[in-house]
Amino acid sequence: MFCAVEGCSNRKSKSRYFLFPKDAKMRQRWVEFCRRTDKINTKLEKICVQHFVESDFERDLPYELGVYNKPRPLKLKPESVPSVSNNEEDFDFEYEELEGGDDKQEKSLAQRKRIVDALLTEYEEKQTNESLEQDEEITDDQPTEEVVQVVVDADAYLTALERENILLRRENFKMSLANKKDAAEKQKLMQQLEASNARYNNLFTQLEKVFSRPQIHKLQSGKRIMWPKQDLRDAFTLYAASPTVYSMLLQKNYPLPSTRALSQMNNSETKVTQDSFEFEEGSELIEIIDITQLDHNYIN
Repeated sequence: MFCAVEGCSNRKSKSRYFLFPKDAKMRQRWVEFCRRTDKINTKLEKICVQHFVESDFERDLPYELGVYNKPRPLKLKPESVPSVSNNEEDFDFEYEELEGGDDKQEKSLAQRKRIVDALLTEYEEKQTNESLEQDEEITDDQPTEEVVQVVVDADAYLTALERENILLRRENFKMSLANKKDAAEKQKLMQQLEASNARYNNLFTQLEKVFSRPQIHKLQSGKRIMWPKQDLRDAFTLYAASPTVYSMLLQKNYPLPSTRALSQMNNSETKVTQDSFEFEEGSELIEIIDITQLDHNYIN
């Protein structure tokens, strides 16, 4: 792979190459740095790591803290722009390897020392800025005492961070397993619910072939309902055929109107029939017979 920068002949297989940014303004700055006279295909061509400085890359804190044994791939900051030309000294951004790399304890101590040095530098800069703002004079002995205190606190702070990081990774792993288990359980319950709904719909369809809607409602609720006239007439026909069978069905909680409801319906219709069969004076009256009071033993 070749670098897109004019005059760069870096072909090292271990070198990292970076694609041009997607942002139009940043991409134009990268193109201007290449100093090419021909057109650059920003979708395919890349710029090698030798044209960036160390501050252009994000820090690999997990590796520096000893969480990972190997450094992660280099990652540019979003605002990074190549600045090292070919005529300048080559920049090779790699993590330092300690002598005797097999000794993990020695490697961890060296990494801690680098981080502590960085914290000390930051602390000294902060103290200098505060002293300038407050116009206070600091004695020669006071900074020495404060620096020693910072070294102790920084080392303890790094140890606490490592312990907290390990605990958080364990908790994250447990939560991930719990989430997968919950998702599987939810999927299983959804399948059971769908199967239950299918069985319910099938049962309801079969019941509609035998019972009317009010009868199905009585089966579901188990409470008294207001029966439609058509259901009362059908039940009355069944009762007239065999009161004994009708009573047996009621005892078995078959969804039928009670005998009291049938009697009330019969009395109501009997009254209506008597009123409708009034004749002129001298004509015979038709006698209305209540079949619920008759003996049905004569039916074959």
